[in-house]
Amino acid sequence: MKQILFVFILFALVACSPSESAIQTAIVETQMWSLPYTTVIPYETPIPYSVLELDDLIIPSTDLPAGVTGAQISNLEEQSNLQPADYYIQQELSYDNNSSGKIQVWVYEDIEITLSRYEYEINLLNLECAKTEGMCDPKDVIAVPDIGQAAQIISVVNSLGPKDHYLVFRLCNGVVKVYFGPFSDDSEGIITYAKRLNIRLMPLFCR
Repeated sequence: MKQILFVFILFALVACSPSESAIQTAIVETQMWSLPYTTVIPYETPIPYSVLELDDLIIPSTDLPAGVTGAQISNLEEQSNLQPADYYIQQELSYDNNSSGKIQVWVYEDIEITLSRYEYEINLLNLECAKTEGMCDPKDVIAVPDIGQAAQIISVVNSLGPKDHYLVFRLCNGVVKVYFGPFSDDSEGIITYAKRLNIRLMPLFCR
């Protein structure tokens, strides 16, 4: 009788003990819970366009034609019938110590106003062309590939003979207008500059 009881107790102990696989599973789960808790850090919120600082991005010295330097910088936007930009900067250019061009940048939170600004500046190119009294035709305002979402350029013969070059492009929420005076005989200089500026501004304008 005692032998039967002993066998029964032994069988019960063996039946109640965890299996090898159960032991391993418990160890893994314990290790997982012992790992430190990892906090997911959200992406940084983009800064508002109104607090952009583009002074150092507009004209790196290596981007300008020989002899051209940056002059006065202003954040005072010229008046128009459009809503004022959330951010505006104007960089004057100097050639041989004379004013000879400028770069203007408008940035808006509202993409619809950005589109309106782009169309407004393109219309100004046509008006600039019309002022030349036959030395320019509105069809000479042509599209330029690989700059922003849209870009157009015109070269106008000024009263002194050399050409003035104007290029306007839209990049997401920004519009850029570049004017190179007669220090550049062809349009390649202004196009090359605009392409490089487009690359520098893209991370700030396109979110």
